[in-house]
Amino acid sequence: MAQLSEPETIEWKAGVAQCLMDIDNLPEALSILEEVYRAKPEEDSYALLLVNALLESSKRDKAIALLELLNRQERLSTSNICLLAQLYTSSGELRLAKKHFSSVLDKLNEESLPDFLKSVESVMYIGEWKYAETLLNAVGPKSLQTDSLIHKYDRLTAYCLFELNKPEARPHITKMLERTPLDGDALLLMAKVYVKAGEFEKAEVLFERAQKIEEFSYRAFLEHGKLLVGEKRYEKALEKYEAADSIKSNKQQRDYIEELEGITRRQ
Repeated sequence: MAQLSEPETIEWKAGVAQCLMDIDNLPEALSILEEVYRAKPEEDSYALLLVNALLESSKRDKAIALLELLNRQERLSTSNICLLAQLYTSSGELRLAKKHFSSVLDKLNEESLPDFLKSVESVMYIGEWKYAETLLNAVGPKSLQTDSLIHKYDRLTAYCLFELNKPEARPHITKMLERTPLDGDALLLMAKVYVKAGEFEKAEVLFERAQKIEEFSYRAFLEHGKLLVGEKRYEKALEKYEAADSIKSNKQQRDYIEELEGITRRQ
């Protein structure tokens, strides 16, 4: 009888586990991959398959522990070190993430830059805008080779500049819109810049432009409605919130719409 330690059997088991993951049978896939990894712990591809299965199974701590082990053994690619930093960040452990961010800065290349920028997004998601800006500045736009990377870098930089209330935000976003007039992120950010500056008419023009872009219409209607409420233009605000609700509805949103309906009836 064939034993699990035989190479052909291990490879076959790993393939079965991948198929099980593809059909969302995670418990069985995870069980098989743990067995495969125990039989062949020196095989990087099996270790990384197990990391993926652990993440898919919401076993983040175990995934982090395995990635740390692989990193200590110098078996992780730059992209996978970025993943480790991202996992620490999203787990609220930015202090532990920082050492991994620092370790990859001089190793980044065209292949790993997308994963690095994704990990920077996780830093922004927890509101650490200053550190995110530091990471972006360490890379710099000159290292980016493709239009998609340049666009993502510009978008992340724009969010940092805006959230940090830096005067460079306006010219940076203006350049983005000059290159791509229907860039939804840039339209919404520039509208918010105008709102902060009290230039409400300019903001409305951009909100309305973003409302015509399917991917951004929901956010644009909500932000526009928020501006109109601040100006006490409740009927117009109600139209915007109802438009947003027709795209994506939730109870909190519906409750707020009912409040606005009450205000408009009393006017």
